[in-house]
Amino acid sequence: MSGPAAGAVFENMVIMEALKTISNTRSNADIYFCRDSNKNEVDLIVDKGRSFDLYEIKSGKTIKPSMAANLLKFDIKQAERFILSFNETDLFFANGSVKATPWWNICRIF
Repeated sequence: MSGPAAGAVFENMVIMEALKTISNTRSNADIYFCRDSNKNEVDLIVDKGRSFDLYEIKSGKTIKPSMAANLLKFDIKQAERFILSFNETDLFFANGSVKATPWWNICRIF
């Protein structure tokens, strides 16, 4: 998990885990990636039909409040916001509107 491609490989692995979970649970959720014209992006958006989950995926173990910034730039009603990483405990940022949680919790969110 080192080198210039580590973050991209980790992000891809987490997204594949989300796809496997959707398939295995027979969920009707759809997943998306979003980047706006200002180059703000959300790594993963899960459309659950009546709500959305927005994810920032980070390959590190240290989580900083600034990592929640892009999640907050997208004004999507009925959305929960998460940072997925190697951090082993749940943390909350932006007055509790962003939850940082271990990446393996992606399987429990559906």
